[in-house]
Amino acid sequence: MYQFLSLTVTLLLGSNLAVTKPNYDYKLNNLRSDYVHDYWGTTPSNSIRKFEAFTVSFDGADYDDGDGKGDARGIPEWVAYEIKQKPKKLGKAPDRPAKWLTDKILFKSELAPADNSYAFAQKLRHADPDNPLYRYDRGHMCRKSTAFRLGKNADYNTHSVLNACPQRDDLNQGIWEDLEDRIEDWADEYDSL
Repeated sequence: MYQFLSLTVTLLLGSNLAVTKPNYDYKLNNLRSDYVHDYWGTTPSNSIRKFEAFTVSFDGADYDDGDGKGDARGIPEWVAYEIKQKPKKLGKAPDRPAKWLTDKILFKSELAPADNSYAFAQKLRHADPDNPLYRYDRGHMCRKSTAFRLGKNADYNTHSVLNACPQRDDLNQGIWEDLEDRIEDWADEYDSL
């Protein structure tokens, strides 16, 4: 399974991770002391980035499978987040950014992709919608609606390639979405997860 995922990522991202102008337009990131997103000190910890709604370790160039060169995958190693009970008044969630955001340092180091990293899969999906290899979405690891519990900026910043990995559309809009729904329900019931 891991080899298939690696092959899929290679197909989706290609050897050149970025071919368009990247979007670095993050919103103000208010890190809050009342949230501990990586409570357990998860490893590995290559390129840690802390956002208001989540913490991520993005894959670095140091991963080595023994072939003598680094193997950057262009996806997060892990994303961790604490979710608390839904506030009574949230207001209206912000629109999604026109382009997904990327990290300037990781992008310039050719570790993180730009917005168009999934364009290949999208074009193929339209050409052959029944082929299962072409049914990949850019799936959020920390859900937009979960982050919105912390505010509009937290919500907006989930649209980062640092918070996404390839997911089959039937997983992303199926069992993964069901798990996200349940996690939000459990946070509402138990105050925090």
